[in-house]
Amino acid sequence: MPRRREGKCACKGFYLERFVQPAVLLAVYQAPQHGFSILKQLSGASIVPTAGEQPLDPTGLYRMLKRMEEGGLLSSFQQHTDAGIRKVYGITPQGRECLRSWYTTLRGYRDGIDELMRRILDTVGMENTL
Repeated sequence: MPRRREGKCACKGFYLERFVQPAVLLAVYQAPQHGFSILKQLSGASIVPTAGEQPLDPTGLYRMLKRMEEGGLLSSFQQHTDAGIRKVYGITPQGRECLRSWYTTLRGYRDGIDELMRRILDTVGMENTL
């Protein structure tokens, strides 16, 4: 059985990184963006579940961008600015298809979560939290 990091229980919202991928795809679908811009957009959005006040991990996001590019979901180009060179990400046709698939997947998750929540409420009740 894998060891749980102290205080980082999945029941508190940790380990939801997989939901970052569709949010990234949506962000770059709307407009090509550099990594820091994506980070700012996702950090301020409630569409990316995070554990309490834990912010989105910048290093993890940049690793994910690299994996998504290597996987053909994103493409990138170098943009020269006054601040230096930035890598700008855009969505590929494969990334667009992946985003469409995420919609179906997330709808299925939502339906399953709704059912599980109903069963928890029916079984153990939630008097103190409702």
